[in-house]
Amino acid sequence: MSLQDLPVELVVMIAENTDSQADLFALTLTNKRLSSILLPKQMAINAKFHRATGLTWAVRKNDIALARRLLESGAQAHINDRIIDPWTLSWELMCCNVSTLDSYDKSISPWISEPWVEAAALRESGKLSTPLYLAVDNGSYDMVRLLLNFGANPITSTDHNLMKTPIHTASKKGFTRIQWLLHDAVMKNPPQDALDLEEFMRWMP
Repeated sequence: MSLQDLPVELVVMIAENTDSQADLFALTLTNKRLSSILLPKQMAINAKFHRATGLTWAVRKNDIALARRLLESGAQAHINDRIIDPWTLSWELMCCNVSTLDSYDKSISPWISEPWVEAAALRESGKLSTPLYLAVDNGSYDMVRLLLNFGANPITSTDHNLMKTPIHTASKKGFTRIQWLLHDAVMKNPPQDALDLEEFMRWMP
């Protein structure tokens, strides 16, 4: 039996077990029948089986309509997740993902140049950051508001430097409206640890 003749249930099962989004798109574009079956399920499959990588892409591109559709299709379950957990990186990459990365001089330690380049690429991809952090870093007020409305945690430390938080970045970049947006979200659901709240308030205007 050819792929074209497989029952819909088996086509969906194959799609759900693909190793990458690239494979899923290739399968979807194979012919009209597969496209008609899989296109409507792309977002749900991405959210359920690929850690909602589409949401990270939508946030980086500031595509609010797409981000909303992904969140409504199941990506909300991963709204506070990173695609790659920084703690799973190798020791070399962890060293390159601290705050010294921006000022790192490869001429001092040439042996670490390859991990440094890889770490920089990971950071640029957004895979080490939560969607909210990316939205704040981009200065997108509307995207930040959307993510907060869907349950994004405004206090979670994030990005390549685990000491950074969305409020820290908003303060450093002078995004005052976003700071107050984050503030309102925190006040609606204050953290249990008073130290977390104290640290958050330290970065308010």
